[in-house]
Amino acid sequence: MKVSLVMKALVLAGGRGIRLRPLSHTMPKQVIPVGNRPLLFYGLEAIRQAGVAEAVVVVDARDGSVRRAVGDGGRFGLRVSYVAQDAPLGTAHAVLAARDHLGDADFVLFPGDRMVFGGIGDLVEAYRADRPHALRLTGARSPGGEPADTGVCVLSPVVHQAVRSIGPDWSNRREIGSALRWLREHGHVVRDHVSAGQWEDGGVLEGLLAANRAVLSARRAEVRGMVDTDSELVGQVVVEEGGSVERSRVVGPALIGPDAVVRDSVVGPYTSVGADCVVDGASVGDSILMEGAELRDLRGVRGSVIGRNASVGPAVPGGRGHRLVVGDHAVVTVEVPGHGG
Repeated sequence: MKVSLVMKALVLAGGRGIRLRPLSHTMPKQVIPVGNRPLLFYGLEAIRQAGVAEAVVVVDARDGSVRRAVGDGGRFGLRVSYVAQDAPLGTAHAVLAARDHLGDADFVLFPGDRMVFGGIGDLVEAYRADRPHALRLTGARSPGGEPADTGVCVLSPVVHQAVRSIGPDWSNRREIGSALRWLREHGHVVRDHVSAGQWEDGGVLEGLLAANRAVLSARRAEVRGMVDTDSELVGQVVVEEGGSVERSRVVGPALIGPDAVVRDSVVGPYTSVGADCVVDGASVGDSILMEGAELRDLRGVRGSVIGRNASVGPAVPGGRGHRLVVGDHAVVTVEVPGHGG
């Protein structure tokens, strides 16, 4: 069978990010930072490294954050165009919306909140070698885990007939899984490609933190900022230009971003501190601090994501109990002395 000479990518970046509320109330989940870079960037790099040069990115019509972050795709070596959706109505609906942009090319369907370590080059090569009508990427979410559908697949143009034929489900959504079932039922070849590499669903908190851990673990120690003589760096610690560490201990893997200040604190392991953050008199591990966040005079922060320009600290001196200002869909976990063990 003749192999298509053109392959594109369809990148899904228009979802509402319900599983990551309240963070996703103010920013698309695809631009939440992992290792101080938007989650979506890793997927775009994986697409280009697989030899695909053109990407169609589906975005939320109400939010321009993805467009501003990605631009024309030049930084990734990609040509990027955009399709705006008024509402996220499923992965197969995104294929419908992008029909004119995709033309008759084979294409990689890539959810923008996925991290596939090791890339998708082997998936694309396997598709080009045999060219089934659809090839799904399955893999372990963590070493030793059970294989699962990553949401990434390579599709032939026949999928356009499938997504037109399936219709919406009870929730008014069209999903690519239903389209793949339609293909099978109508005699088309749908196969799985098992990847031995790790992958994470960055659309949930645990997946986001696991992706951050993996990204930080892959970086080598590097100090381009200021670390005073009263501080200690242990293991793979990156201090970016303008960042400063004063009278503190940073345990790698860890990343201190540009113009961030760590003072009288313990940071790490597996912690990324974004640009312009302040960590003062605190201890934090296995966490993500986004740009401009402040963490002051608070110990034992673990497994946390602190949003842009958020401020976290202790109660007012002399006060009793905890004072909280909590928005919709927030999750707050407070250790209460004498309870739970």
